[in-house]
Amino acid sequence: VRLCGVDSMTGVDIAKKVVETGIERTAEEGLSDKIAFVNANALQSGLPDASADFVYSKDAWCYLPDKQLIVDQAARIVKPGGKILFTDWIEGEGLSDEEAQRFLRLMKFPAIPTLGEYAKMLENAGCTVK
Repeated sequence: VRLCGVDSMTGVDIAKKVVETGIERTAEEGLSDKIAFVNANALQSGLPDASADFVYSKDAWCYLPDKQLIVDQAARIVKPGGKILFTDWIEGEGLSDEEAQRFLRLMKFPAIPTLGEYAKMLENAGCTVK
């Protein structure tokens, strides 16, 4: 809330422990009246359409096999003119097959799109990509 300059925010996580930790830390910071948490699958968060000024995710979408579904959810939740910001593992340019396989042996993700593929998914969801 303080860093983003917004009046309120809602965090969504499928892991109950992550939500519990978020609630505890929010209370410690005196922000319980401004930050809420939902323990849910991000694809079925229950958040209303066009209810967020921004949607933010940090390295979480990599665990979802169908990226278009999560992009569509973010586009559904964000208000017109709002922003969708996320970080995620993406397929790097110039990797040899051997290098790519070495990384994939260490990290198990169902799909790793390219930056261009993510841009296309956002456009398919009706977003403007800048």
